[in-house]
Amino acid sequence: MRTWIAIAIAALCMAGWVRPARAADGEAAIADEMKRTPADDAIERALKYLASQQREDGSWMSGYGGPSSGVSSLALLAFMANGNLPDRGRYSDAVAKGLAYILKLPDRGGIMLDHSSHGPMYCHGITTIMLSEVYGMTQSQEVKKRLDAAVKLILDAQKVKQNDPNNRGGWRYQPNSPDSDISVTGWQLVALRSAKNCDLDVPKEAIEEAIGYIKRCAHPSGGFGYQPGGPPQQSRTGTGVLALQLCGLYDDPLVIKGADYLKNNPLEWNSEFFYYALYHCSNAMFQAGGTYWEFWQAHIERLLLDKQLKDGNWPPAPGDGNANAAGDVYKTAMATLALSIKNRYLPIYQR
Repeated sequence: MRTWIAIAIAALCMAGWVRPARAADGEAAIADEMKRTPADDAIERALKYLASQQREDGSWMSGYGGPSSGVSSLALLAFMANGNLPDRGRYSDAVAKGLAYILKLPDRGGIMLDHSSHGPMYCHGITTIMLSEVYGMTQSQEVKKRLDAAVKLILDAQKVKQNDPNNRGGWRYQPNSPDSDISVTGWQLVALRSAKNCDLDVPKEAIEEAIGYIKRCAHPSGGFGYQPGGPPQQSRTGTGVLALQLCGLYDDPLVIKGADYLKNNPLEWNSEFFYYALYHCSNAMFQAGGTYWEFWQAHIERLLLDKQLKDGNWPPAPGDGNANAAGDVYKTAMATLALSIKNRYLPIYQR
């Protein structure tokens, strides 16, 4: 086939219809198009949907009654995971507008927040990850200024005195929460790890304390619980495994047991917290690589391609009341991020 393409391009050049200097580019473009997969087409439909839902001020709505910094940051990460930045890519305008919205948020002592649910630290952690990834790829000093403040808030929140020694090193819903859970902690730890990758000042002790908390949430079965001693489940296991992997513990026994747990308990459409689990588990299995990722990628692509709606959105999942409340943009961004892992554009999630 490649020979046929080359011959065809050469013939067009000889006829004067194609400039010879562009022949190789034409062959590459045709070859790239031939390599497109159904997952690529699903991603493109999703990005078009997300672009259509962006508000004039650059934000995206959540299901909680207003524009959301967390949901907007997830939408931005979905575009960035497909090669779009404020100054490049088909959706550069959407990224530039969305980032401008985030940077214009009022400074509330470092917290990045607009219309949160019950847990503002969720939105803050997600937005910090997005800013860190933007800064790492653009070196924007305007972004760094807000990122520095966001990272400081995460570090300060970790130092709040806990009501149980087992909660030490983690985070929960509020910056002053006296307890911790693996869900909120996962976002903050990834944010710190991403910031450290950008050479921001993140003390080694903060990462180690957070790793200690994640490990205390491990369950003897191989999965991870919501809090130390809690029962395992897919979304919590994906969060725990991914957090440890991104801190360099790829071969830790808890990581291997967690990946085995996910392979033996794959995500299904009626799984609890489906979209949240989809994001974390997919990234964790990509980091695990090999047969773990081969199995997981094929599984989630079949599942997501079957469920995607014609407009590029994804419907409510029966076991995910939280995602259904968070809204269509949240669901679509999480699904798009899971499908886009293979592109390896986001530095923090590269293997």
